[in-house]
Amino acid sequence: MPFNKESFSELIKVHSKEIYNFCLYLTGNPNDAHDLSQDVFINAYRSIEKFRQDCAFSTWLHTIALNLYRDRMRRRKTVKFTPMDDEKEFSDKQIPVEKQLEDSELKKKILKSLDLLSQEQKVPIVLKYLEGKSLEETAKLCNCSIGTVSSRISRGIKILRGHLK
Repeated sequence: MPFNKESFSELIKVHSKEIYNFCLYLTGNPNDAHDLSQDVFINAYRSIEKFRQDCAFSTWLHTIALNLYRDRMRRRKTVKFTPMDDEKEFSDKQIPVEKQLEDSELKKKILKSLDLLSQEQKVPIVLKYLEGKSLEETAKLCNCSIGTVSSRISRGIKILRGHLK
């Protein structure tokens, strides 16, 4: 794939909302998500020649986002999720208003409850259930086996269930 600024600009258009939403799930803050997603595309642009094409471009962008997020959390020494205010930022899909109202309270509780999880549990849950990644993709992004991802998800869901009762 020949690389030029125009083709990269098109890739940004295609993937920007997906990467922003992923960053928003991770950070819980629209401003932090915006900063992180911009950094993802800056890093991708700088290292586009390192993209091996052995995975989807979106998977590569998610990996960059996850690595940048982890680096920031290491520097901060804390991971803080905050409730989301604008539910419409999460999806391009049009969901009936009645369904949105039903789900919004539960979604807010679940997103707030993510604070209770360790980063090891939080990231796979976000990737699998909020980003819709397969277990294989989640394992690759988390740099661990499918069994480890399944275990982390299971433990995280158990904590979330206990908190939501």
